[in-house]
Amino acid sequence: MRKKRSSMEIKRVILETLSKQNELSFYALAKAAKTGFRSIKNNCEELQATGDINITKIGARPFYFVSITKKGKTTLKHLKK
Repeated sequence: MRKKRSSMEIKRVILETLSKQNELSFYALAKAAKTGFRSIKNNCEELQATGDINITKIGARPFYFVSITKKGKTTLKHLKK
């Protein structure tokens, strides 16, 4: 059984993944972080509220793209310490 990761660990993985790839969907982030869609969506919404990422909704049927901001790159540097 896999150990449950903290929300902060998942946020770090999200920021690391976005720093390597410019823009990803919630689904692609969920695969990269090896966690569920709902967990990614909730953590991304929290990161957006703090200004670390941008979430862009595209189309009538919601499709979301997530990208990292300059503030998010700075936050990632602090999390790696």
